[in-house]
Amino acid sequence: MKKNLLKTLSSFFLFVLLFSGCKKVTEQELMSDDPVSGKAALNERTANTPNGDNGCRLRAWQVNNGYSETFSYNRKGLVDRWRFDYADGFYYDYFITYDKKDRLLKSRMLMPGDAIDYNFYTDGKHITRCSGYLESTNELINDIFYIYNNRGQMIRLIDQPAGVETRFYYDNKGYNRRADMYINNELIYTYLLNFDIPGKNPYLGLNGLDFGFPNYIFLATPWDKRWNSSGDVLTYDNGNPIVIASDDPAQTEIHTGNGNYVTYAKYFDIPNEYYYDMTFSFSNCGQNSNGEDIQAGSGSVKKTGTMSIITRLKKILQKPSKNMKQELVDFKNQCLQQVKARGIK
Repeated sequence: MKKNLLKTLSSFFLFVLLFSGCKKVTEQELMSDDPVSGKAALNERTANTPNGDNGCRLRAWQVNNGYSETFSYNRKGLVDRWRFDYADGFYYDYFITYDKKDRLLKSRMLMPGDAIDYNFYTDGKHITRCSGYLESTNELINDIFYIYNNRGQMIRLIDQPAGVETRFYYDNKGYNRRADMYINNELIYTYLLNFDIPGKNPYLGLNGLDFGFPNYIFLATPWDKRWNSSGDVLTYDNGNPIVIASDDPAQTEIHTGNGNYVTYAKYFDIPNEYYYDMTFSFSNCGQNSNGEDIQAGSGSVKKTGTMSIITRLKKILQKPSKNMKQELVDFKNQCLQQVKARGIK
């Protein structure tokens, strides 16, 4: 009897060990730094997979022009609030909810004078659609469709009411090097990115969001494993590409902290002739000798009133408006006039 019991217990513990070993391997595979499939970057931002470090959570992003993003988390560690503040009276405050399986369910976005209620739709693997209704009129103001390749990378994003589409292009390491924005199938903006300096993308510290919401149009940075070391923004004049912003790689400065997350970045925009810098603050990155949470990114930025081209574009794209297409065209023409006034080709 005792021998049979021992055999049974031995078999049970052997099964547990084998099962635990298989589970560990599976998690390691999910978190492997696979540059082609991009699984590491994707899973680091999902609710059900640890983010591969000590659990650092992004708390704030502050840019020297006053623009900022702040974040809070629920008791499960999922981001439940994301506030964008442009320091000029415009803000967009997203309150995010999840279902019982920690999957993205809804979001309510507050803005000056109104709010938008967002619903999300999935194919079981990815968010495929995000629809937003203006609370004051119950009008469908955003209806965004997301298209992925067989590696799980977003390759197209279409906002039907706005008539805007963005196409994303990746290199063989999985980095999003280029994003093209179209209005009614006409190429209007291009964003080119470089990732020459190793530094972990701060957005990977956001647990719960596994795609670009609410940075949903044109700005592909949230999906990359690294923070970009430089970038160029182009628009088009009768089909001819014109550079309207270009970071000088030689003047880029990037600092990292716990988990190799970027905590500070500084750039110099050559055609616009100004520096802009930013800090990223984190929590849950460990404790100091006094038992206090380490807050990475505590350095200050140099205040300036100049808003970068990317920040100005983001502001237009985030604002729900039937006139978005015209505002994007007007901004393009404004940039072209500035380029011509400086005599830059």
